[in-house]
Amino acid sequence: MDTLINNILLAFYILIGLFFLAAAIESWRDQSNPVRWGTGLFWLLFAILFCCGQWLSNTINGAIIIIIALLSLFKQVRVGHIRDLDEKVAQQTVKRIGNWIFLPSIFLAVLALLIAQFTNLGGQVGIGVAAIVSLICAQILTKANVKIVYEDTQRMVRSVGSAGILPQLLATLGVVFTASGVGQVTAKAISGLFLLEIIC
Repeated sequence: MDTLINNILLAFYILIGLFFLAAAIESWRDQSNPVRWGTGLFWLLFAILFCCGQWLSNTINGAIIIIIALLSLFKQVRVGHIRDLDEKVAQQTVKRIGNWIFLPSIFLAVLALLIAQFTNLGGQVGIGVAAIVSLICAQILTKANVKIVYEDTQRMVRSVGSAGILPQLLATLGVVFTASGVGQVTAKAISGLFLLEIIC
């Protein structure tokens, strides 16, 4: 079961990496962005981490993260020009669908919860499966073609910008803290303070 779960998660990570790769290509194509090469490199490196990070050495992964941080530090990452949402089409779609527009969001929450609670696949797989099902549901409801799905996906991914790497950095920081025993040291320090107050 663990092998199956890991393979499914790996497939999700590769899929996410492909979205980032598309963001890199779209960033390079954006002639209006003065730092399009740096922005594209940011998304390309991010894509490499998600698609190939498991097979790269820790040194290479660490170097990629440092480069990503430097690109952000020197303001080489910008959202650039993103095609605006067609408000007229959006309003027509909302009127046609009505309250059914909330169905994909409900699918996402309920299906993820059901998979997490009633299967051995776990919450991460549940969220991934639910996200794909919700996307298909939204596409059927809105009758959106592949091009629209691609453009909307890119709009969301690129709008996040360099902040998109924060969850991964925080997770890495948590692993480092756990491995170095920071939690135990902090717990001892706090317990020592409470003991000191009790004695006083």
